[in-house]
Amino acid sequence: MPITGPRIEGTYPEYPSFVQPVHADNLNRYERVRNAENASRLAFCMGSFDTTGWGEFQMPEAFRFDCMFVGEPYIFSGYACHGQALVGTRFPRVSAGVREWHFDNRGLYYAAHLVFTVETRSPEDVVNQVEEIPLYTLRHSFCFAGVAIKNLSTASNAG
Repeated sequence: MPITGPRIEGTYPEYPSFVQPVHADNLNRYERVRNAENASRLAFCMGSFDTTGWGEFQMPEAFRFDCMFVGEPYIFSGYACHGQALVGTRFPRVSAGVREWHFDNRGLYYAAHLVFTVETRSPEDVVNQVEEIPLYTLRHSFCFAGVAIKNLSTASNAG
């Protein structure tokens, strides 16, 4: 909210102690600094994707963020089996990553193509000749975190 008030006899109205503008340029600079401060914050964007079996998987479309990240966001991922029986030496091993980032002409990241690798074979399988290949159904959960642009039109409603 801009600092406003009546101008009385050539003086400026009462301002907070950290802002004492001498002329309009200082007030504009204060507004720019305040907007920059409120424009970006740490943001999280989460989603999930289901796979069945083992091998390499990718989401059919890019996962769109519900914010615009200023730089390449950090990625956190994990999976859940939801009560499926695990086969010994065949526990699922999962890795997830980004195949391709999408960003706009300002360099803001708005989407990512995600890939997943599910492996169910361990070195013990070669020695023990385990024949059963489990087809686990996994829910992959992921979270992107980073500094993102806040929608300034709703910032004043945030309190």
